[in-house]
Order: sequence, then structure tokens, then C-alpha cells
Amino acid sequence: MPRSSNRNIIEQSFTVLALANVEQTMADAFSADERGDAAAADSDLAHAAEMLQAIDAVHHRRYLSTRSAVARLGVTIGERLLAYERDEDFLRYRQLVRMEPAAFRSIVSRLAVHPIFNPKYGKTAPVEDQIAIALFRFGHDGNGASVKNTAELCAFSEGSIVNFTRRTVEALCALEKSVLCWASEGEKKESKKWVEDRCGVKKWRNGYASVDGVHILCAWGPGLDGGDSFMNRKRRFSFNIQLITLLHTLRIIGYDIGHRGASSDARAWACSAIIATPRRYLNEGEWIWADLGYPYAPYLVSPYQHLAATKSVDFRRFNYNLSSIRIRSEHAMAYVKGRFPALKGYRGLLATPEAEEYAQDYILACLVAHNLAMKEDDAGRYLVYVKEGLEREMRPNDVDWSNVNEDEEMERLAAEGRERSHEAWSVSQQNEAQEYTTTDRKDLRIDEAKERREGLHDALNKTRKLRFEDTTWRSRQKEMTRVQLAESDKRRMDSLLRAA
Repeated sequence: MPRSSNRNIIEQSFTVLALANVEQTMADAFSADERGDAAAADSDLAHAAEMLQAIDAVHHRRYLSTRSAVARLGVTIGERLLAYERDEDFLRYRQLVRMEPAAFRSIVSRLAVHPIFNPKYGKTAPVEDQIAIALFRFGHDGNGASVKNTAELCAFSEGSIVNFTRRTVEALCALEKSVLCWASEGEKKESKKWVEDRCGVKKWRNGYASVDGVHILCAWGPGLDGGDSFMNRKRRFSFNIQLITLLHTLRIIGYDIGHRGASSDARAWACSAIIATPRRYLNEGEWIWADLGYPYAPYLVSPYQHLAATKSVDFRRFNYNLSSIRIRSEHAMAYVKGRFPALKGYRGLLATPEAEEYAQDYILACLVAHNLAMKEDDAGRYLVYVKEGLEREMRPNDVDWSNVNEDEEMERLAAEGRERSHEAWSVSQQNEAQEYTTTDRKDLRIDEAKERREGLHDALNKTRKLRFEDTTWRSRQKEMTRVQLAESDKRRMDSLLRAA
């Protein structure tokens, strides 16, 4: 049964009470007429007529309460954008929609064909205005993104602002598979070249992407489950979003949305499609760079533990060189939040499961719009957005930008190759499941991940003409120095001798 709106409830209650009053008044009028009191009867009949008129007025009025006129600008946001582009005032243009004119036109052309902007009945506002209003709200945080302020600046009613935003969010989410797609072969090639140029180690080039978690803060305390599941480790309400980004362009090629702030990166990553089907994304010998918040896996490479790195020159050297690549995850998150500051604090009320689902769609829409817009960015725009999103001083290695074109035929052949690789991998996993226990399979994955890191560490030393100073192969597997491993072995032997 559909829910009744507050207006319908008020109308029904008023009608019932008014009709009861009319019925009683008519009865009083008949009684007065029988007594011969014509004046009282006429008064009761007049009152009954007024009540019937009031019922009719309530059912035919759009607004029940008195409304005051709201002063609005004489031009819409779409007209302002056209004027700014005509006058080449691109700074003000970007302040409104947070992207270049070519990017905005491209997004409008892709969203305009969505059914939500083409209703069968009625007339809607121009699509350009509706999308521009949503992008304006994406591009502002705090009170700047409120419905009231947006309505006053964009020359539309507050109800229209809400409707336009919801339509744009729905249309953008419909593009997620084609926009937030995995890296093309051309992108992989350029990203691998970037990694090799950045670190100077040829064997490191196959790690062309990086994964990290980003917390989207909630402006208000959620009303779901007491808000405890939204509380992150910094005691802030948030969503935990996993982003996989290309290292050279910072394009988002994978994501996982839906986890609350209390979820760790490892738990959120466990729901990623890459874990279930890694060969559909990564070829043999390719991997993704990660941090210490992620579990060991053959397709992930992470640094050594921080505590171990404080006691070993070898560990510190590897972690330092890896950080020059891993910092690109920080740049990618800053790039998104710098373009759309609404992601610095989601302002929606999280009081129902439907509201939480819309919040996830809102975040996803921002990611889709960002990927579409960045195609038209240049190095200068990249620096502006990253600087606004980092919220710290820029460093020399923060300045990096590139772009790449795609080849459709090459993509088709590569996709077919990955599918064949996935089928072979699936068969090997089934055979492995029959041969080993779950614990043994987990140990095998950990050993394979450590062996990959060991190979990369060895390649780094050979390239830099260095040697391992305070670790051995066996100690590095346990993330200990040579001395620590010897002491650990001695304690274990002493314990065995005492037990004997």
C-alpha cells in the first residue's frame, strides 16, 4: 500500500472534521427552524456553506500555508555558463561546474539521452540547467551546497534543485560500467612506462595501478544503527570507499562503494571483483600496489611493516622507493575531492536504508563525473584540483600529468586474452582446492606475495648497485633483521631444549 504524504493526511483529517461540523450545523439549523427561530437557522446554514467552501478551497489550493515571494536572479545557471564561455571567463565557468566547457558539453550530450530527462508527459527545465545545478552542488561543500543557497544562485525553486540533483545522479550512475572501466592496453603501456621512468627499476613496471581506501565524511551523525558502524578509526562518521587508480593519469579504473566507516580497508577490499576474478583484470606478472592495510595476495605488493623498517636499512630503502609510487593514490583522492568538494563531507541525512543507498549513488555519480571531466583537463587544471584536495603544501613529486588515447581492436583482443586466462585460472583454483586445505592455500598465497616482493627488492638493489646490509632472504620473509632472526631462533631452540 503506497504511503500517504503529509499533505494528504492533513487534507483527509480536515475534510472529516469539517464534514462532521457541517452535519452538526445542519442539524442545529433544522432544530432552529422547527422552533421558529429563523435568524439562528439562517446563521447555521451560512456557517455550513462557509465550511463547504473551505473544504473545496483546501482541495484546490497547491499550498496550504501562506507563501512569501522569493527574490531570484534574472538568469539561469545555464545562461550564465553560456555568457562566461562567450566572454572566455573560464575561471568563473569552472567555479560553477568544476570542469572545462568541453567537458561539460560532453557530459550533457551523454546524459541528455537518458529517459529521466525525457519524460513522456509534461515539460522539464533544459537539461543543461539540471546537470549544471547538480555539478554546482558536487563542487561545493558546507552551506555552499545547500538546497536553499543553490536555489537562490541558480534561479530555480528549492524543490527543483532536489529533483534536478536526483535526476543527474541517476543518469550518471547509469554510465558507471563504461566510464569507471578497467585500464585499456594503451593506458597500461603508458602507466608501465611511467613507473619505470619514476623509479628507474624495469622490473617494477608491471605494477601500473594502485589501490587505497578513502573516507567520505558525513556532515551529520547517521540515524542508522546508532551511527556506530559509521564511526571510523579517527572517531568520525564516514563511508569507506576503495579506489583503484592508474598511476600516470590518476583515472579511476575500479572502485568499491557501500562500506561504512567502521570497515577496515582489508574488509572492504574483500568485496572487490578483483579478488574473485583477478585474471579478468591482471595478466600474468602484473600486480597492484597497496599499503599495509591490505592482506597478502599474489596480485598485491605492499611495503614492509613500519616497525620493521625502523630497525633495518634494507626495509627502509625499499619502503622509501615504493612510497614515490604509492603517493599517487593520495594524489588521485585529492584530485577527486579537489574537483568535487562535496565529497569532503556528505550533507544528506542518513536516517533510512533508502537514504544510505542514495548517498552511495551520490558518491558514485561524483566519481563518474570526475572521470568524464578529467579527459578535458590539462596539467594546469590537474595541479589546481590536486592542490585543493591535498590540504597540504605541494611537493615536487606531486607535479605529474599525462593522458593517453585508446585502440578499440587492441582492447578487444586483450579482453579475449584475459577471459582465456581467467578460465585457466579458475581450473587451477578448483584443482588447488581439491589438493590443499584452506589454510595451506592461504599460506601459499602469502608465500607467493612475499616472493614477488623479494624479487622486486632484489631488482631495486641491482639497479641501484646496492647490497643487502642487515637482512637475509630468510629474515626478509619474516620481516626481521639478521640479528633479530638469530635471536628469535636462539629463543626457540632454548625453549625446545627446556621442554626436552
